[in-house]
Amino acid sequence: MLTVLAGCNSIMREPPPLVSLSGVDATALEIHLFFRVSNPMLRMKAQNEVIDRFYRHCRSAGIQLAMPPSAMATINGTPSNETARPPDVTLQEVIDENPIFSGLTRPEREKLAQSGIEREYRKGDVIVSQGQSLPSMTIIRTGVVSMQHDQQEHRRLSAGDFFGETGLLAGMHEAYTLQALTRIAAYEIDQKSFARLIADRPAIAEEVAAMLSACSGDNSQLPMAAAKHERSASAFLKSIRTIFST
Repeated sequence: MLTVLAGCNSIMREPPPLVSLSGVDATALEIHLFFRVSNPMLRMKAQNEVIDRFYRHCRSAGIQLAMPPSAMATINGTPSNETARPPDVTLQEVIDENPIFSGLTRPEREKLAQSGIEREYRKGDVIVSQGQSLPSMTIIRTGVVSMQHDQQEHRRLSAGDFFGETGLLAGMHEAYTLQALTRIAAYEIDQKSFARLIADRPAIAEEVAAMLSACSGDNSQLPMAAAKHERSASAFLKSIRTIFST
């Protein structure tokens, strides 16, 4: 639960958020999360983000949420480890849910998933430094990553979030330093994997360029990104065609 709170961008870091275990039985844990926001108007936004991050982390770790007490009477017996714990989220699932790849067909997403590899980072590891090139796209399975620009934290990424897409697909340098705040388990997709898809269907370049442009609005607010990178769909398409020679 501390990892859930560490990955939320709408809550205050000081005073630190707290986790309290208030109940436990054979079917569930009752846990309370305490955090503060800088403005009362942010309470609903923060609550929604905490719930979203909580769901993401539980799903990625294969932790099943308990049923409400009113429904417990319909269950025969206590769930076993096999029946209560769903499998860990797979690369196929995170690719299916990733907006960058929404234009790919199901077989294309399956090919991409088959070529991905697993990566792990220790707490404190710098995954990539600001200004460096990262020619692979990384999708976080578990953990929290800090995005820093000029040594100032901009936001945090959690399970299901991704980075490196502009380096992989457009050859751009990273506008952020990315550092692991916890142990990170992730999936990585390199340029060779994507090159095979574009070779089979060149129109993928246009579809991905449009999605990259739509997803890069937040990053483009940074001074370095605004000064050095044009992030329109046409600019992304030109870069993709240059990298993959389509």
